[in-house]
Amino acid sequence: MPTQQTYPEDVAPNNIEGVNERHFALTLLLDTSGSMKGKPIDSLNNELNNLIQQLQSDSHADVIDISIVTFGTSVNVIMPFTPASSIDQRFELSPSGMTSMGQGLLKAAEITNERRRQYYNVGVPAFKPWIFMITDGEPTDSDNMQLAKQELITLQKAGKLKLFVLGVEGYNREKIRELVYHDGCILELKGFDFREIMNWFAKSIAIVSHSSPGENPTSDPLPPTVSLV
Repeated sequence: MPTQQTYPEDVAPNNIEGVNERHFALTLLLDTSGSMKGKPIDSLNNELNNLIQQLQSDSHADVIDISIVTFGTSVNVIMPFTPASSIDQRFELSPSGMTSMGQGLLKAAEITNERRRQYYNVGVPAFKPWIFMITDGEPTDSDNMQLAKQELITLQKAGKLKLFVLGVEGYNREKIRELVYHDGCILELKGFDFREIMNWFAKSIAIVSHSSPGENPTSDPLPPTVSLV
């Protein structure tokens, strides 16, 4: 690893705060296609904001870096990597259109891997970054899905990221299985209430971000509304 550098006010380029502490990069990849309209998107909006509030209250909020990517007909990075402590907005996602999941996965992989490289280049220690995708849909961009599968498997095999997928009623389990390798996991939600799984996810992030190098932290049991596929 490059020699750790010294920066004014403990802030490195690319909005990296707390350069002497181990960082955690998290990309939230969220399905905003038309099928999420109604209760699913309402619940997701509420619990997305609650998740961020929980992470902001963590003592490691300066070094939990979050990005948010949405995919419907188009893919949008609605928030680039930002320390949880610095997020000062509420999110209100609006569903519409098709399910460009492959394109979304490619963008999430791109920016997450770039964040990992940024940590390395400025000598900031870091945990393996996570991508957490939530989807209820069937991807409508099969060519991009094939490219995303290749890219994600390559990165996961190299130990460069961990992929979580939360499937909501209507998602294609078999296509999702092709994306996940080794320590990644597929979770399945019963119904459309994201509260318990988002609480679990916030606790899991906190457990990892507070762990020491070489430690193998264990998450809490999954809530009853969620099963491991």
